[in-house]
Amino acid sequence: MVSYLIILLAISIIGMLALLGAKRYELTSGKLIFANARPKLAKFSNRMVFLFGTAVPLYVRWQVGRAYRASTAWVHWAVAHGALRVERWLESILENVREKTASTRASGEASAFLREVGEYKKKLTDNALEHRIDQE
Repeated sequence: MVSYLIILLAISIIGMLALLGAKRYELTSGKLIFANARPKLAKFSNRMVFLFGTAVPLYVRWQVGRAYRASTAWVHWAVAHGALRVERWLESILENVREKTASTRASGEASAFLREVGEYKKKLTDNALEHRIDQE
């Protein structure tokens, strides 16, 4: 890695020295190097600066916004479907609980013994209520 950076530095120094030498030649002789190609290079350079300085960042920003909107829509969809699945699961649990805890009633009337027990219990609760009211 260090040797790569040293080689890159050497190439950069050689390139700068070549540019300085070419500029010195132009200033001392009065002749322009690549005079015919300079307008085309300037136009190309301006287009590249516009492309990489304006158009590409705008395109990247647009793509990031699009990806953000798509991901938020997907998250919204996933949360909604997750909530629906949890709701169905809870409803099935509630249905199972209702089935397991439902009382089974026999058809017909209660027996004479059960009616007698019910009447006796009612008398006891009535007496307890009267006794409590009297104490207060």
